[in-house]
Amino acid sequence: ILGINSIGYSNEVIFPLKLSILDPSKEIRVIIDVNYLVCEKICIPGNVELNLIINPGKGDLTKHFYNIERSLSKNSLAARIALLKAPVIVYSHGEDDLDEKLLYSDKKISGKRIYLNHCLAILKAGQCLNPTYSMLTAEQKIKFQNSITSFDYFFTSSNQESKYLKRSFPHLKEKIFSGGGAHLDYFFKEKPNVKQEDFLFYFPTFRDKDIDSSYSLEQIIDEVMNHLPLLKYLESNNLKLKIGSHINRQNSDQQNLLHPHIELVESHNIKENLLNCKIFISDFSGIQGDYLVFEKPIIHFPFDLEEYLKVRSLYTSYEDFAFGPIVFDVEQLTQVITSESYNDIKYSGKAQEMREALFPFDQPIYAQTTYENILKVLKK
Repeated sequence: ILGINSIGYSNEVIFPLKLSILDPSKEIRVIIDVNYLVCEKICIPGNVELNLIINPGKGDLTKHFYNIERSLSKNSLAARIALLKAPVIVYSHGEDDLDEKLLYSDKKISGKRIYLNHCLAILKAGQCLNPTYSMLTAEQKIKFQNSITSFDYFFTSSNQESKYLKRSFPHLKEKIFSGGGAHLDYFFKEKPNVKQEDFLFYFPTFRDKDIDSSYSLEQIIDEVMNHLPLLKYLESNNLKLKIGSHINRQNSDQQNLLHPHIELVESHNIKENLLNCKIFISDFSGIQGDYLVFEKPIIHFPFDLEEYLKVRSLYTSYEDFAFGPIVFDVEQLTQVITSESYNDIKYSGKAQEMREALFPFDQPIYAQTTYENILKVLKK
């Protein structure tokens, strides 16, 4: 900005403050005076006074605990020492969940890196399989490959998933093997407990900042929450619509302003809601693949598919992936919900084909198989 290199934050940032409370039996009022700058091409100064009341007695964990705990623990001295000393590092969801500065700055980690997926990678692609990568020069491609997730072994859930991921990591394809999918054990363990309770679960995934859509995700969610025909259907059928927050996107604090048949839920409740929902609604999330285990209806709602594909690639066309009806706006979504066309037999047939391709086992032995395969490669 104005010729000066600056470092800032977009969306959200956490600045942890440690407070020592001398007497927990008394109410504590914390007043924080904050000066800040809002910058793009120029910087605009701002000031705000933040007030926090800490009630007396034993406190409860808030919805912010997970993000704070993750931020503190992954960059702590103890975590960095453990990373440097560990003979084996097993991780998921990208190396930034470990400690990106340590991993990319001095490369002192000598342990074997074993990468495991946190959900099935069968729809949205990434890494080297994106529209921008194909336009890079050979030298630029090498630099890009050196900047993304790396591993010594990557265990996937199936041969089909391996084929997809080798397209995302062409330079590491010899290190990608089937024989993983440890996260699937939860779904197979809970399958006997599947319910179809009186709520629909909508879980839209986060959008990359480069996606230029005529509708933002927040606008679509707002439209869903205020669409009168949908609200009337929920009311008349005594149903709720629960809207989940992705780990990279936070719900706003609006629950007390919502329609009584709309509920916002946090990311740590995703699995429970998948298990108990009547219908699952999503767009590009890999958890749609995991949801196949439960053998329940799904509605695909990629409202910004055309714009999304300009920035992200898919392993297959959305039509070939879908095992439920595809809708692109709230009117279509409401029509499918109210007509119950998601129950069409053609969708259950497609879902069964996908289960046969993606799940080599129909019981919760994926974690054990993953563990045994890790031991095998470490003994070589």
